[in-house]
Amino acid sequence: MQPYQTQNFALALTLATCGVPFTTKDGHSPILNTYSAELLRNKYGTRYKGLTIDEAVQRAYDEGNAGTVTYCFESTPQLAAILRAYNRQLEAIEKDSPTVELAAMEPEEAAALCAQLLHNRKKMLTAWKAVKPLIAVRGQSRTETQGNKTVTVGSMKVYSLGASPETREKLRV
Repeated sequence: MQPYQTQNFALALTLATCGVPFTTKDGHSPILNTYSAELLRNKYGTRYKGLTIDEAVQRAYDEGNAGTVTYCFESTPQLAAILRAYNRQLEAIEKDSPTVELAAMEPEEAAALCAQLLHNRKKMLTAWKAVKPLIAVRGQSRTETQGNKTVTVGSMKVYSLGASPETREKLRV
């Protein structure tokens, strides 16, 4: 079964706090930190201009500037129910009528929940620093006909910072 992936920090924090385990199956990293030239330009402006993509990613990483962080969880039986409850709660919050009020909980239970949430938040905010940065580069795009439409299909090549020359040659990056 494919891991469930999200770039939504609040959702990832909720899943971790609800006990959904991060995935490590088949050597999969539980957190991905991916940079691209577009991300560096859009998020950090001209700070890394004039550097190669590898130099820019290394410098961004060293300066504590994250790429796109993706959290990867195991697809567990409780995942779908947690996702539904999370989305219902978000909708209720937007309507200013949350379905769960901490004040209605037993004080010890509310405090324990808050403590666990804050502990997980602290760990997850910097967890991307513990994984090797990934670099995504655009591959060549091609035009395809799909039904009665013509679409342009692009591709991305992803490799880790410090990838061997053999890997780079194989990917043609």
